[in-house]
Amino acid sequence: MLREHASTAPQYGPTEGVTRTREAAAVRATETGRAVAAEKNVLISSGSQQALSPVARVVLLVRDTTGP
Repeated sequence: MLREHASTAPQYGPTEGVTRTREAAAVRATETGRAVAAEKNVLISSGSQQALSPVARVVLLVRDTTGP
């Protein structure tokens, strides 16, 4: 892999995950009966902290309140 991607290997990947990995996840999800229309609907995170922000954006709408 390092030979193929030497210039980008030490860099951070895209926030949503590497496209080829997301495509493979979408294919696998479709094969197992999950409703995934395309790789653009798949997010690959490097850990739970990275995944919390987009999940919070989906669950909490702008008009929602989080306090008393």
